Parts: sequence; C-alpha cells; structure tokens
Amino acid sequence: PISERDMGRVQPGLRACIRVDAYPDETFEGTVQRVSPLIDPTSRSGEVEISIANRDYRLKPGMFAVVTLIVQQREGVVVVPPDALRIDEQRAEVFVVQDGVAQLRRVAIGLQTSTQVEVLDTLAPGTEIVLVGHQGLKDQDPVKVVKTNEKD
Repeated sequence: PISERDMGRVQPGLRACIRVDAYPDETFEGTVQRVSPLIDPTSRSGEVEISIANRDYRLKPGMFAVVTLIVQQREGVVVVPPDALRIDEQRAEVFVVQDGVAQLRRVAIGLQTSTQVEVLDTLAPGTEIVLVGHQGLKDQDPVKVVKTNEKD
C-alpha cells in the first residue's frame, strides 16, 4: 500500500528498490506495473503492484519486503547525512566547520532518502560539516575535527 498523499507521484514504469530480511546485503530491482485507481477510505492508502525479476526464485511468497520507490533522481548534487541536520518546524540547519569554529547555516533541503538529504543551496562540495555532537553546539563554538577513517 501507498499513502494517499504519495499516490500522485507513483505511476507505472517507476523504478523500485526492494530489500528483504533473508538477503540483507542485497537490493532487488523492480518496476511499478499497476497503481490501483481506488483508495481505501479507512487507511487512506492505495495498492501498488511491483514486478521483480526473480529468475532464480530466491524471493518467496510471504517474505517481508521494504520497498523504496525512486520518484525522482538527481546527479551532481550536494548531499549530507540526515543526522547532520537540525530540523525544526520551518527550517533546516547544519553546522559548517571553518577555521576551527562551528558556523550555523540555514539550508534549503530537497530530495531525501534514509541515508542522504540533498542540500539545495549554501554548501559547496567538500565543505566540512559537523556530523556528530551538534545537538548541544552553538553558533561560533570552537570545534576540533576528528577523522574517523583514512577516507575522511
């Protein structure tokens, strides 16, 4: 089922990524085949049918699946982890590290997944941001950058 508010963005041909508990490190590709013209008045949701290639029969009837529908995709954008953002009712903010000082910046956000949030403005690629410990941080607080692995 898909919520009523999302039904307008779902259409046949839309790409779907499917994950099942039996294969936690794999993602299966699928395509929306049919969108029900009816909305359940109790749940305010409608049914969507997804076709998945299952030539080796690893996916079984009754398996629990988590489906992500790709309603829009953009290339070459700046993204941050969702945990790096402070979001309240009307705005999103991120702490940028510049010269050992945390600078609070208001940002506009775009597309979101469970692991990435698109930042539409104010952040250039490669900008250092605070990922951990920003909950109690204030604008202009001194910070020390700690690298977690050699890729950072």
